[in-house]
Amino acid sequence: MPEPLRGAYVERLSVAPVKSLAMQHPDAIALGPLGVHEDRRFFLVDDQGRLVNGVRHGTLVRARAAFDGAQLRIDRACARIFFGAPNHRERLPAAA
Repeated sequence: MPEPLRGAYVERLSVAPVKSLAMQHPDAIALGPLGVHEDRRFFLVDDQGRLVNGVRHGTLVRARAAFDGAQLRIDRACARIFFGAPNHRERLPAAA
């Protein structure tokens, strides 16, 4: 096992239920063999099936997602974009 880092500490935890949307900073997280539980569980794709990310669409980071295990909610600038059970074929309205 590697030697622990002396003087190292975690300043803040960051997760996002949907890749490229706003980061959330919980007080605690669950770690599993594949990393942080529920972090980036979902992602967005465009009409051609390509991954939509913050590099090409920087305004995505203004949208905030929440997932309670059954319902996914995406809010942006005081407007609800999506709320419901996630569906891999669901089309969301284009953000203005």
